[in-house]
Amino acid sequence: EKEALTSTLNAACAKLGATNHLNLLDSIDDIKVEKSQSDSQIATLTVDLTTVQSDLAASQHAREELSQHLNELSMEIEKGRSVVSCLEQTIAASQEEWATDRKTLNDEIETLREKARSCDTEIQGLKCNAEKSRQDYDELASQLNETRREL
Repeated sequence: EKEALTSTLNAACAKLGATNHLNLLDSIDDIKVEKSQSDSQIATLTVDLTTVQSDLAASQHAREELSQHLNELSMEIEKGRSVVSCLEQTIAASQEEWATDRKTLNDEIETLREKARSCDTEIQGLKCNAEKSRQDYDELASQLNETRREL
């Protein structure tokens, strides 16, 4: 049994790099210190991992909120485009209507101008007739006066 323990002790020394059995205790203490440091690093990394997971969850939540806000803005933009399109159609229809109204009014103005020219021509004709009638009246009046004097 002593030989088995000696063999185990020699194997442990070989694994730990200890040159003799006394250095074996120092090597075991070194391994305990390294294990303690590793445990501390594991605890730190666990906290860091929890922080990263929390940050990731917060980022995911922020991303979802931004995505929802982007969708809302996209819908507002689409509504705006729809309103603009409707306004463009209304403006186009109004412009067509105004063009038709302008042509109709221009035609009516031209008709009234023609009537005015016709009326001017008729007035000139009536003035001429009135002047001729006055001359005829003056001539008849003159003949009447002459006839009265002869009688």
